Amino acid sequence: MNKIKEELLSALSRSLGIDNIDLEVPSNHELGDYSLHCYKIAKMLGKEPMEIANTVIKLSESLSIIKEVRHIGHYINFFVEKNLLVRLTLEQIWRENNIYGSSNIGMNKSVSIEHTSINPNASPHVGRARNAIIGDSIVRILRFQGYNVETHYFVNDVGKQIAMLVFGCNGKEVNFNELLNIYVEINKKTEENMELEKEVLNIIRKLESGDKVIKSEFKQVVKICVNGQRKILSDFGIRYDYFDYESKYLWSKEINSILDKLNGTGKLFVDNEGRYVLNEEGYSLAMKTPILVLTRGDKTSLYPLRDIAYTIEKSLKGFDRNIVVLGEDQKL
Repeated sequence: MNKIKEELLSALSRSLGIDNIDLEVPSNHELGDYSLHCYKIAKMLGKEPMEIANTVIKLSESLSIIKEVRHIGHYINFFVEKNLLVRLTLEQIWRENNIYGSSNIGMNKSVSIEHTSINPNASPHVGRARNAIIGDSIVRILRFQGYNVETHYFVNDVGKQIAMLVFGCNGKEVNFNELLNIYVEINKKTEENMELEKEVLNIIRKLESGDKVIKSEFKQVVKICVNGQRKILSDFGIRYDYFDYESKYLWSKEINSILDKLNGTGKLFVDNEGRYVLNEEGYSLAMKTPILVLTRGDKTSLYPLRDIAYTIEKSLKGFDRNIVVLGEDQKL
């Protein structure tokens, strides 16, 4: 259609002797595909509208791209030759192949998009797969529009869920399909037995203090989880450029620096359980109590604190856009 419009505009410019002619699109398709306001043209040229109309009608009758022309009020309405339009469209589709329809608005622009990022303690269910499908759809759309897109998956490899798996596996070799049952079993036992809960938390403390044996056990369990999830998601054609691990921000001690900076905002405080908590009031969050807990009472870090470190790092990489696909429960 653009090619036909350009050809019509070019013919009108030559015939009328002016540039910058404005073709309008009628609000009702039954009135035509394009229309020309003769009164405006006549005023520009100092001629009568009927003289302009007659010139345009005579010209249109000689154009193969126009099937019919009608004079309605101050307007000349053009009806495009649809058979020609179909042929030109099919030729363009054949010529452009997979890029047909792209505007290339993302040319020379870059986007970072993080999606899925589910806890690696089980296989994806429909709810978890939702973000993967939404995220991958956005990736495909952006790449189609010419953006240079990096896809990221943020792996929670140091959280309580993994600590429970480490505790449940107890050094045994397991496969991906066994992990969900192990997690469910340990989760139930720790709810019933506070001593087991303390053992899991102790594993986390050992991890954050750098215990080599515990670090190795975490790494092994996470590897089984990530490989299993990657296999399932790849069956949907979903791929990731980078798997980014939370542990990086744990070992680099960046989270301590972030706590120091947040402390200077006046919004960070220690609650009655000894946890570092961030008050997020004033940021248009539809929550009765927009309070974000960043650490446990023993000051070991929680996911949100490591996620802040991760987000800061991504924002400093110079992408034109940073997109994160998350569930509603992650709005804080």
